[in-house]
Amino acid sequence: MKILFDLQCCQTGSALGGIGRYSIELFKAILKVNSSHDFYCLLNNSHKLRENLLRAELSGYLEQNKILTFQMPRNVKFYQNNVSFVHAAEILREEAISQIEPDILHISSLFEGFLEDIVTSVGRIFPAERTSVTLYDLIPWNNKEKYLQNQECYNHYFEKIQHLLRAKLLLSISEFSKTEAINTLNISESNIVNISSGADDKFKKISISVDDKQKLYSKFGIFKNFMMYTGSFDQRKNHKTLMEAYSKLPVRLKSNYQLVIVGNSWPGIINDLKKFCESVGLSDADVIFTGRASDNELIMLYNLCKLVVYPSLAEGFGLPLVEGMRCGAPVICSNVTSLPEVIGRHDATFDPVCSSSIAETMCKFLESEDALNSLKSHCEMQYKKFTWENSANLTLSAFEECFN
Repeated sequence: MKILFDLQCCQTGSALGGIGRYSIELFKAILKVNSSHDFYCLLNNSHKLRENLLRAELSGYLEQNKILTFQMPRNVKFYQNNVSFVHAAEILREEAISQIEPDILHISSLFEGFLEDIVTSVGRIFPAERTSVTLYDLIPWNNKEKYLQNQECYNHYFEKIQHLLRAKLLLSISEFSKTEAINTLNISESNIVNISSGADDKFKKISISVDDKQKLYSKFGIFKNFMMYTGSFDQRKNHKTLMEAYSKLPVRLKSNYQLVIVGNSWPGIINDLKKFCESVGLSDADVIFTGRASDNELIMLYNLCKLVVYPSLAEGFGLPLVEGMRCGAPVICSNVTSLPEVIGRHDATFDPVCSSSIAETMCKFLESEDALNSLKSHCEMQYKKFTWENSANLTLSAFEECFN
């Protein structure tokens, strides 16, 4: 079959987050394991820099003449109230896809285009019966009061839900996301397949020299053992409850461990979090905000940390858990949404809305070397359940069963 992957999400702000990483890694894994299908990649020509970066990244996986672009109109951001222009651009995109004549169109991220010149749609011209979509989560739809208060945000998301419902096949990234779609949108179970997730092979145990460790610590202000969190600064990531939990640790633990928050954000958000730290009795030396860390720095931090703590209130999967486990880090996380299926160990979870529950779980593993080693051993086995090769094979099987 001729299969076209729409990877425009790797040209947007999503490229810097989990969706972009997920999309490109899954596509590369499919290209590695595939032996019988003919694959193409679709980009738009209004983001040349990221188009060139993607061409370089896919070099060795896919011939350059199979990386296709379509003519993208300018100023079609949904938030500018350009609905008629957006719809026209959607038709132009699908007309371009129809000219390519794929047997299957797979959209790696449907919920794009609110703030950027990106368009996605299902069934305007190209048949919805030959379209598949990756489903990450429905967090905004199920938390409208937090995410969809603005009418334009709601309208954009609602339109995307309608496109999602038209697709022949949905590929969910977790069993939780699959169940959420079935229950929330009444999608037939036969039209959705859980392909799970993986993590890049570069996330692994490594040897770190004393000099490299000192340079890393000096750069970020780390000077003792530390716990870490990494991810975005969305409200659902629950930073303040994590910081409050850290403030509740016994003095004997708090004096021995820093809390390191890895990730890039806006100064206003960081300043607000620092003020909150101060309000619960924490100093700048207690909680470290690294800002954006390179992949190499992140891998070193995972390798060096005593504990990864992931207090998110809602996730479609929870990729940092697998990345941390691959690097040999013991991981604890929230007991909600997809996270329990990723961690696979009940006593390594906590109630994310209760700072005392988070603190108690931290204490349980920080105060007992046996408990910590047991968790490490579990994590070293658990991450092997989540590989891109497995996700790629599940994707190909879903395509072959649904579209043949």
